[in-house]
Amino acid sequence: MTLSLRNSFFKGGIILAALSLGLIMAGGYLTFSVYPEAIASAALRSRGIIQKILESNTVPGAYVPYCTMLAAAAYSLVSIILIYYFFEKTQSPEILFFGFFVISLSFEFARIIIPLKAVYPLPAL
Repeated sequence: MTLSLRNSFFKGGIILAALSLGLIMAGGYLTFSVYPEAIASAALRSRGIIQKILESNTVPGAYVPYCTMLAAAAYSLVSIILIYYFFEKTQSPEILFFGFFVISLSFEFARIIIPLKAVYPLPAL
């Protein structure tokens, strides 16, 4: 693979990560009021040794799924920009591997469909 082709993949990844971040922000604006209701109907967490230790110190947070989606998309965008900037002229197959991994984090935007189903009547697949 040539450097220009690899850099084209990275440019596409930057666009994909930016779109993902925008979709999560727009979806969060539409579904922000649904998260507290969803936590009430959520299934209980699995029981284990660590869960019993942390049970008294932690409570389930309604906005944790949204924050993790947002953080993954933001991390993807920033990381792929930095990889493109710092390794634009470096010939190494590992850079492509790390770039694809970082780009794959931008697909977290698909998780926003679950709270969107609570707001809008979307067909089930």
